[in-house]
Formats: sequence, structure tokens, C-alpha cells
Amino acid sequence: MDKLVMSFPSQASSNLTLGSSPRPTRPAPIKLTTPVHFIDAIEEVPEVPEEPVDMMAQLSPEVRAKIESHIDAVREIVKHRDFEDPSNYIPAPIIPGMFYLGNASNAMDIDGLNAAHISAILNCAAGSCLTNAEYYGEDFAYHEFDARDAGGYNMSQHLDEAVAFYIKCREERRAILIHCAAGINRSAFIAIYLYMIVTGATFTQAVTHCFYQRPIILTNESFITQLALVAHKEHRL
Repeated sequence: MDKLVMSFPSQASSNLTLGSSPRPTRPAPIKLTTPVHFIDAIEEVPEVPEEPVDMMAQLSPEVRAKIESHIDAVREIVKHRDFEDPSNYIPAPIIPGMFYLGNASNAMDIDGLNAAHISAILNCAAGSCLTNAEYYGEDFAYHEFDARDAGGYNMSQHLDEAVAFYIKCREERRAILIHCAAGINRSAFIAIYLYMIVTGATFTQAVTHCFYQRPIILTNESFITQLALVAHKEHRL
């Protein structure tokens, strides 16, 4: 089966609302290392402790320094958030035809979902969104969990169910909208992880790609650290 080559559409520079520096240089295209149409087996998601930030203190100085350097690189990328970018108002095509990243308003727009050929919903903030399985009916696949956008919250505990739902939707040829309330932290965490395992991208490459598609993500510092720890365990730094 042919492997998909990810390409990045041209995007004109825009005025930034935070900071005065332009966004980092766009990375080279990434080749998918896993077939797009089916993923028959994905390694078990590594466990991350309930206090992922404290886990850094248990690592050797060399490993900690390596992880922290990648965390710093990601902070440098996402500090150029642009809350005025028009792309923030529509589902961001993380991998077109496979999964998109958005917010609760995108999730409620059935006509917009149908127009984008999205027929699956992964709701990462069930406790703060107005949708549920009944809202969509039998034409949509739906899964939810109630994560909290809070410092120190263990977002990694939801990776297993997110991956399982992703695989189910690929088998059914469904494109997924991954969303939370604002589409900034909880759903971005899941989308970045999925992009890493589907494309073989590194942690920094995955964040860079997702940030270009939705330039408001990852304001929760502890989620950045958790993603870096997971990437380290899966040799994706």
C-alpha cells in the first residue's frame, strides 16, 4: 500500500497577537510510516504517572536535560499563538480525511461536519460540552471522556481509548473531529499524539504541524511536559 506524503499548504504570515517574532520556519513534509487506511496494531500506550511533571525529577540528569530541551523547543513554537487567525473557526485538518481538531461550536455544527465529510466525534470534554451520542444520531460514531484542562491533570490516561476509537473509525472509513470546549489543550493533546503515531513524526514535528493547522494550541504547560514524556518513552523525541 502506498504511503501518504504529508504536505503543508502555503500560509501567508499574519500579525501575531502574542510576541513580535514570526512563526518558526515550516518543516519539511513527513512521510507516513503506517498505512493510512488501516492500522492493524499500535503499540500499547505507555503509562504516565498521575503527577507527570514530578516524574521529571526521577529521570537521570542527561535524560531530563534532553526532554527539557524538546519542551523548550515546543514552547518556542507555540508562544507565537495567533487568536485572530481565521483557521481557528473551522475544524483544523490535522490529516485531511482522517482526523480534524476543533472546538465545541464545530462539534455542534452538523451541517458543517457533513460538508467536511466528518462522521465521527471524539469529545474530550464531555462534562463541559452540550453534545452527546444522541445529539448526532446513528449516522455518526461517537466517543467521549471528561478530561479537565488543569495543571497536573493526567491527560495521558485517555490515550488508550482515543487510539481505540481512532482505529475503529479508520476501519469504518470515518473522518473524526477531535474536540474539547475550546480546541486548545485537551483535544490538541490527543491530536498531537495521534499525529505522532500515525505519521512517525517526532514530538516537535507533531506539535509544529498541529500548530500550523490551529495556531492557538497548548497553553497548558503540564500537557506539554506529558507529551514530551510519552514521546520519550516511545522514542519520538
